[in-house]
Amino acid sequence: MTPIYEHTWDFTNKADRHQKVTYYGWRYIAYVVLGTKKFKLSNINPEYDDRSDEWSWIQMEGMRQWPAYQAWDKPFSVDQEDIGFELIVEAIERLPNKNKIIIDKATEFCSFPSAENLFKRVQKKYPNTEMVITFNDNRNFNTDLTYFPSLAYWYYVWNQNQNRLEFIRDNTKNEVRNKLFISRNMLPKQHRLDFVEKIKENGLIEKGIVSRGWEDPPVYIEGSDYSGDEKNESKLIDYYNQTFTEVVMESDFKHDYKYVFGFFDGEKSFRPFLMCQIPLIFSFPNFYKYLRIAGFDMFDDVIDTSFDTELDYDKKMDIIIDNVSLVEKNCTSNGKFKDEIWKRLKKNQEHFLDLKNYYNYWWSQYEFHCR
Repeated sequence: MTPIYEHTWDFTNKADRHQKVTYYGWRYIAYVVLGTKKFKLSNINPEYDDRSDEWSWIQMEGMRQWPAYQAWDKPFSVDQEDIGFELIVEAIERLPNKNKIIIDKATEFCSFPSAENLFKRVQKKYPNTEMVITFNDNRNFNTDLTYFPSLAYWYYVWNQNQNRLEFIRDNTKNEVRNKLFISRNMLPKQHRLDFVEKIKENGLIEKGIVSRGWEDPPVYIEGSDYSGDEKNESKLIDYYNQTFTEVVMESDFKHDYKYVFGFFDGEKSFRPFLMCQIPLIFSFPNFYKYLRIAGFDMFDDVIDTSFDTELDYDKKMDIIIDNVSLVEKNCTSNGKFKDEIWKRLKKNQEHFLDLKNYYNYWWSQYEFHCR
């Protein structure tokens, strides 16, 4: 089933709706979908979820165009909020069912606090509508709205690789590996620069497969030139089969980064589950909390996952790097994963591949927050 209404708005001024320069930071896409049968990133597919036909969905998606980003939790200006309110109301009015609506911000653009008042205005206009707001912002908020984090990039990675999932499942194998870790890095953000510098200093880089897109010439993993192929994990399966853990240096990890979108996670964080790697994810604090809620094994018994809640930058970095050696010590034997560890990794992979688990997370969070 295709969207019943799909339109892109760009603004030069309030009266001129043409595809021109962004007005007041808004470049907004609304997908209004009948019966939740299809929508872009957080796609509800009836093959995997049959509980959501009574809901209507609107998806907001931020675009990479300055000044669309909001600085950290900065509320929208009056003009931004007015435009956003107008667009969401326009979308809602086209819905055949206004009784239950989910508004999902799946990718970048802003944090939940930046848009909270906007959604309160929408809820006030539709007092008899049950409304759920879900963002890619992994925090709990004291809000009158029904809110929970979306983990939208689980679906994104699944969708990007959906034609190759069976190949990846069948070809991730517990064979002898000659490297300890893989880490894929493109942009020269400070935590990535520091990570690479530290593993160079202690000689650990020789034990890893580490891409560094900022070096001259760039160091990329063969088969991934960061022009789109990095989304095709099957091209890199031989490299993943050489390593035990993926060190993911997420897009950001702290609240004072100028254009951050809340406690944001990206596609990088879900690759370890697809590719049967011990996950070591350098991201915002408490991200692992939501991954555990979603049903993933974070291997708390064999590695030190305290880095997930560690607020001191240097300590967090040191724990991540120390964990690479812990993986070798606690998870490997004779150059391969221990059998019991491999079973857990394959269970994580199967959990990731079965999209019903993604929707189970959604509805469990809905039920928890609506009790």
